[in-house]
Amino acid sequence: MVNVNITETALLCLTDIESFQSDLNGAQSAAELTESLLLDSVAALQEDPKRYRYNSILADFGLKVRERLDPKGYRLLYDENDEDVNILLILHTRQDLVRTLYRLQILR
Repeated sequence: MVNVNITETALLCLTDIESFQSDLNGAQSAAELTESLLLDSVAALQEDPKRYRYNSILADFGLKVRERLDPKGYRLLYDENDEDVNILLILHTRQDLVRTLYRLQILR
């Protein structure tokens, strides 16, 4: 089994998701959503991190990052090696990926 690590940027993304969802659906519902999103993703990545494809948009920038699409409409970006998986970003599939990377100062 691999170790799944959550980066500070991914935690920031979860905070953004929870804040946005809290305004729409209330604090309790938002907290449940973000918790299930994280727990489901960690479980899926521990089971088989190589199952998911590489993100084609990021490949155009020379980044070899895998992506898991969650049934709730979220995209989880991560990198992996034999022992570790690092969750890099979590964002809604309707969010502009490149714009988000610039906002987070990952791409310059």
